[in-house]
Amino acid sequence: MSSQMRPIEVAITGIGALCNLGNDWQQIVASPAEDSKNFVPWPESSERPSEKAWIAPIAAPSAEKYLPQRQLRALDRFLIMSVCAVGQALEFAKLDPSDTSKKEELGLIFGTSRPEFGGFQRFASPVLEKQLQKINPGHFPLLARNAAAGQAAITFGLKGYSNTLAVNHVSGIHAIMRAADLIRLGRCRSMLAGGVECLSRLSLGHSLSYYKNHLDQTDPRFLGNQPGLVVPAEGVCVVVLEELNHALERGAQPLALIKEQEFGRSLDSGSYAKCCQQVWSRQETNRCAWVSISASGGNMPHDQIESEALATLWNGPDYAPPISALKAWTGETEAAGSAFQVAESAWVLAGHSPLRPPLRPQGSRLKEASLQQSGPSWSFLSSRDPFGNHALMTLAPASN
Repeated sequence: MSSQMRPIEVAITGIGALCNLGNDWQQIVASPAEDSKNFVPWPESSERPSEKAWIAPIAAPSAEKYLPQRQLRALDRFLIMSVCAVGQALEFAKLDPSDTSKKEELGLIFGTSRPEFGGFQRFASPVLEKQLQKINPGHFPLLARNAAAGQAAITFGLKGYSNTLAVNHVSGIHAIMRAADLIRLGRCRSMLAGGVECLSRLSLGHSLSYYKNHLDQTDPRFLGNQPGLVVPAEGVCVVVLEELNHALERGAQPLALIKEQEFGRSLDSGSYAKCCQQVWSRQETNRCAWVSISASGGNMPHDQIESEALATLWNGPDYAPPISALKAWTGETEAAGSAFQVAESAWVLAGHSPLRPPLRPQGSRLKEASLQQSGPSWSFLSSRDPFGNHALMTLAPASN
């Protein structure tokens, strides 16, 4: 699926997010820059890879604003986190959920890679651990991958298109791409989209088998092939997308415009480099770019493919753009992480400071850099998963 500039411009007008750095976007933006302050030791209740392993959970979300106590007792963290982020995004964009004139337009697409782990644990563990002889059927709906999108739609009365995508790490940005295409095609004028992941004993078991020797490293590494630190994490990030004219008519303040996007497969650095070069070369200038990468710092095979491919974009000229490697601070949030790439890039293009200082490639290392005073004039986003799926996107400032 590939789309270039269309007559209908799609604007990002709101952000809702929870991660280890904070339980709303303003907390995340204002969080201190220490890279490990918001990591905690791997829980002793789960099998631990080593004494040095970390995880990145979120603090208990303040969901009473959106959900009554009865529902808070019944729903799991995955659904509660999702509802909070959707509510925050609507408030950021100044879309009143109680305004019935907007509900028909608003749809929601979530991307995720491991949502049912927590629900399955709650559903089956009482029997597996021999605490009970029967499974509670009331918990069965929590196993559905679309439970979060459905619960958010019910909570806020959203009556537009609703769906959940499961394409591993790139699911969050893929959901945003799908929502943008629906707006361009005239199917709707507004959409919510993003990614969500939740930690549980089952998801930690998955991380233990999948990330293996990356869990007990000291620091994240980028470029090269030395293993670096991977921190299993949870989080959710939702953005509000609107037809630009519609957003301006209602007095919204767009953060950025989604310009070009591509979702596809590339199994090696050579084929991925060609995809990146095609998107990069169509921009008006190679300079003044903000680059967001999906690598978590583990230098796993899909991270290496991304690093090798992106290096071809700036190996020739004497210019290397500032690079955001946000997962070095938020942990490996998988689908939520790719949605965070979009949110942070839009935030920077709107003239705000990035969530963490950007980096620049110097030899085989990424070193801290500073943005030019004028800020970037466009943003290039690269996101990959371990199975060869990739997502590329460019953003432009809404003020242009």
